[in-house]
Amino acid sequence: MNAERRRERWNSLMRRFRGRQLNLCPSCNLVAVYTPKTKISACEITSSGRFVVLALDGCKKLVTLELKGPGIGETPESETYGEEENAGKTFVLPENC
Repeated sequence: MNAERRRERWNSLMRRFRGRQLNLCPSCNLVAVYTPKTKISACEITSSGRFVVLALDGCKKLVTLELKGPGIGETPESETYGEEENAGKTFVLPENC
């Protein structure tokens, strides 16, 4: 498929999936589509591109998506971020942070 055709296909996909969907399209090839029930208010993709963290309107918990499938490497062992003794705790952060 030539570059112009890929661009046309990409634009068509973007028009079709506009809205709440999160589209993963490296190299203009649609890899995955995720459509949450509510709007996405924030989105972060990890540096490896394997995980997407979403904040959804009206939801207190974050949603984490992992890209899996043929040709995708194994998931690395999870590593604790921060202090282990803080796991599961709730912190109130002041507005002026």
